Amino acid sequence: MPLGMAIHNIEITLGKGGQLARAAGAVAKLIAKEGKSATLKLPSREVRLISKNCSATVGQVGNVGVNQKSLGRAGSKRWLGKRPVVEEMLREYNNICTLRLRMPISSDLSNSRNFITKITRYNKVVNIPNSMSVLDELLPISIEMAKRKCKGLWNFTNPGVVSHNEILQLYREYINPNFKWANFDLEEQAKVISAPRSNNELDASKLKKEFPELLSIKDSIIKNVFEPNKRSK
Repeated sequence: MPLGMAIHNIEITLGKGGQLARAAGAVAKLIAKEGKSATLKLPSREVRLISKNCSATVGQVGNVGVNQKSLGRAGSKRWLGKRPVVEEMLREYNNICTLRLRMPISSDLSNSRNFITKITRYNKVVNIPNSMSVLDELLPISIEMAKRKCKGLWNFTNPGVVSHNEILQLYREYINPNFKWANFDLEEQAKVISAPRSNNELDASKLKKEFPELLSIKDSIIKNVFEPNKRSK
């Protein structure tokens, strides 16, 4: 399937049928292919990384005579269940502010829900760049957004992306010099997890424009997480 191809009805889990870009008029684009993965740009402008074994329908929803073509088994997870439905409902109201967080990180490295804490406890991790939210910086911004009466849907992440390996390298540098980890790919990961995982980059330019002081994801992690927790020499 060539780059730039318009597709819809995209599988998330192999053999489960289309789950992405199913609404009338919805269309995603194949923007990159590398190794076992494919990168899609969804109708929401979200960039999604999937594996190449899933199928998608070529063309836009409603086109006649289109066929399912393999892209790859999904190594990414759409917001399943209620979240996408609620998000679409909230779009109908002009007095709502919706904050879309991803992979929340905080300076509390003892918290099991902290993304950094999670991946330090895994036997193996994938190494994929992702958008993430540093709560120590973003939660005060959320209060300021309420004061400014910000409305609409906001990608509530720090600008840019950071990979699992980059975070773990910082963890080793600042916290535990003896820390070691191993990587595996999306296909290997799919064999040991109960549901596909999400890997994507969200456009935080709207938030950055409103709050120019907002740090990039890597700079924010260093300043707000690793520097305060830096081991004593």
